[in-house]
Amino acid sequence: MSNDQTLTLSEAVEQVLDQVDGPVAVEELCERVLTLWPSRAKNPRSNVRTHLRQDHAGKTLVFVDADTVLPLPIAMRGVRFRISLDRREVNRGMLIIGPAFNIFVRRELAPEAVHLLDQQGRSLPVRVITIREQVNTPFGAQPTDYSAFDLSDWFRTQGMRRNDSLLITVEDWTEGRFRLEHEPAKRQRQAEIERGERELADLLFGMLENSRYE
Repeated sequence: MSNDQTLTLSEAVEQVLDQVDGPVAVEELCERVLTLWPSRAKNPRSNVRTHLRQDHAGKTLVFVDADTVLPLPIAMRGVRFRISLDRREVNRGMLIIGPAFNIFVRRELAPEAVHLLDQQGRSLPVRVITIREQVNTPFGAQPTDYSAFDLSDWFRTQGMRRNDSLLITVEDWTEGRFRLEHEPAKRQRQAEIERGERELADLLFGMLENSRYE
């Protein structure tokens, strides 16, 4: 690497990823990175590939397969996940951030910087609170602090009940924008029934298709 190198390898990778709008071949990515970050290493492409796996996989990109990567902001766009609410969350009108929610938040983003939207795309107030509870450990009950989003007003308007869930869609992973949707427990049970009926119908159809005598 030349002595007047201004970009680090990670900065070069991130700069190239910012210009990518879909899946990109690892070899193409390496070539574009080395254009910004010339290297005198014996095998510079191998160095870049190793760097991608060790320092960027799961942080700025994901490997679609062994030869293709996808920038993480694009991979996360539109991802939808469900969080089932427990009694304390419903009673106190809050959503505990970890571990179910924060695994979808960019690591560099503080909870206070997260943007929450309702189903219609309207902004919800973001207020992070800390709750303390006694947790049983091998050394006895210990006080443990949890961070949570205070959503009491919105929970109230939604008529949130125990065993209800939140369906959460990643609108913008980089900016930390998430859309929330209230999913009543009865709707989830109905969806499970319908899914089971579809699976049964598919199973019966497959048996008929494979049967010698209809």
